Amino acid sequence: MTSPQYFTVKEIAAQLRVSQRTIRDLLAKRLLACVRVGGCVRISDAHLDAYLASRETGVRQPHPPRVRGLRLRRRGSREVAASADA
Repeated sequence: MTSPQYFTVKEIAAQLRVSQRTIRDLLAKRLLACVRVGGCVRISDAHLDAYLASRETGVRQPHPPRVRGLRLRRRGSREVAASADA
């Protein structure tokens, strides 16, 4: 097992191409974990990987094709199929 590697706020910001303020905001909101050594903040590669994994989005599925001439109308609490003519 390799020992974790630690980065500064500036290094993480450069890697993610965001501002240092953005990284500091994530730390303040406790969305990104860090280690404080004296007055210095260090972020481990494992903490960064965990944060990025939590922010992943899935692939969006396309909408199913619409059936032409069929609409759904709401009546009360139930949906009623109606033709396009009505």
